[in-house]
Amino acid sequence: MKKKITIAIMIIVLLFGGAGLYILKQHSFAMVEQAVEIQTPQGKLTGTLVLPKNYTEKVGLVLFIHGDGEVDSTLDGGYRHIWERIAAAGYASLSLSKPGIGGSEGNWLDQSIDDRAEEARHAIAWAKAQPMIDATKIGTWGASQAGWVIPKLAGKEPLSFNILVGPAINWLSQGEYNTRMDLQHHGYSEADIEKKLSLG
Repeated sequence: MKKKITIAIMIIVLLFGGAGLYILKQHSFAMVEQAVEIQTPQGKLTGTLVLPKNYTEKVGLVLFIHGDGEVDSTLDGGYRHIWERIAAAGYASLSLSKPGIGGSEGNWLDQSIDDRAEEARHAIAWAKAQPMIDATKIGTWGASQAGWVIPKLAGKEPLSFNILVGPAINWLSQGEYNTRMDLQHHGYSEADIEKKLSLG
């Protein structure tokens, strides 16, 4: 009996140890985060510049374009696992807090999509002036509402690439989908959902 308990404990220790090593191996954290401030005609924007830890030459840059809502430069820490992968690929990441969030001046609720595209242009101009950034390798990463911002930006800036995750395409269909999912979540029947959607 004692031998079985010892073996069971050893197996548990090995499993937890192996799981811990696996988790640590998944995250190298070989990146350096720097707080930045960018001056624009609309006011100061604060943000985070993330660089690969041991870069030796100029690096490309991924500019993050947020979706809708109150978003700080890290998405409350949610961007860090993406930044880590980008750093491992030899690229820097730049993400700004929306106006009125995290020390950025202004109010994000007052911004149009065109305003957001212009804000991104200021961020790109700032990045191009940084000695470690390769101005020929600048692109974007964006989700949701960025699906409207990035095409406007790409029409004005020579971007090397764009990565869009679940981009918004049509605000009417996006709004309808959001309403439908919210009503389903709250237990409405399909008939009630259709009735509510038909009322606009």
